[in-house]
Amino acid sequence: MKLTTYISFLLLLSIVVLSGCKKEEFVDPPGSELPIFELHGTLGNEALDLVAGDNDALMLTSTKQTNGVRVFTGELTDGSTSIELGLFDGNIDIPNSVPEVDIQNAVLQLARRYHDPLAVLTINDIVPNGNGTHVDWYINGSFAGSGQVSIYEPGKYDVCAHVTFLTGQTEQLCDEIILGYERNSNCNILLDLSQNYLEAQLNTNGEPVNVEWFLNDTLIGSANTLSHPLTYGIGHKLTARVTFTNTGVVREKSCFIDGTDPTQWISDFSAFEYGSTPSITPQDYQVRLIIEKNGKTYRSMEAENQGSTITLLSLEPYENNASGNKTYKAVVQVEAVVMEMSSEKKLPVNFTATLGIEVP
Repeated sequence: MKLTTYISFLLLLSIVVLSGCKKEEFVDPPGSELPIFELHGTLGNEALDLVAGDNDALMLTSTKQTNGVRVFTGELTDGSTSIELGLFDGNIDIPNSVPEVDIQNAVLQLARRYHDPLAVLTINDIVPNGNGTHVDWYINGSFAGSGQVSIYEPGKYDVCAHVTFLTGQTEQLCDEIILGYERNSNCNILLDLSQNYLEAQLNTNGEPVNVEWFLNDTLIGSANTLSHPLTYGIGHKLTARVTFTNTGVVREKSCFIDGTDPTQWISDFSAFEYGSTPSITPQDYQVRLIIEKNGKTYRSMEAENQGSTITLLSLEPYENNASGNKTYKAVVQVEAVVMEMSSEKKLPVNFTATLGIEVP
């Protein structure tokens, strides 16, 4: 279950729930006596001072994509110096989740990179009985390597395995895997084959409300267990499409059955998911910080930030923006460490900022 604190802060970084990377600009209204959006603090020994409306400084919001996951961002910039806070999406397998605005003094973690892989893709995990001799991996449409491939960064990945069996036959299976994030509901296919029959069972984490089994894209069953005659001589793709009661999550898992030998198949990729998150803190609603200053780029994810904090000090309604969407004014305090990317030098960064928030 996600913490309400995390969900509340999701709005702090100017969520753009609508598709694309639409940006909204906020500046202080003409005649205002005090700045509305501003940031003051330090980066190492250098001052950080930005005020929207001064020196062409702007408050921008956008939604970006990192490894198949939305990152909700808020950026205050004057063209030469910019500070961007990005919040990684949580509940990435729950459609149409709605954030809430009701928590003060929320504290979040900064995301970090991992030295150990979140998943190691190997042929032995998906091809039983030692029947596979070679595998080529493709991740998000690009060739990732042969044999063993490691994934280090959290995300939602489309993975394809091109497998060569002992018979010399080559087949492929593609599936989605989620790494480094909590999965609200999950499932995997337990497969048993005889010469002329397919037996399958769905192992679920959560409460499925609807199960559909497809063989070569044809619906053949709608229960947790499946028994179906199998015609050999051709390959078969078996897919389970599962809708879960508790979250509305819809997940699909697929496996491939070799059409020439009942002992040869490619299982679904759940083995990679189930081993990915127990030893790490899921990246749901964690924050990254990117600073551009004097032609250099500083990032929080490369530095060690276990003791760093980002705190929401206040949150209150603000006027509608030019698109007519409701906005909020939020005050945040940041104490973190960033790494300068070219020299790998680590510097402390401390600031308090007032940011604009859009809530479409």
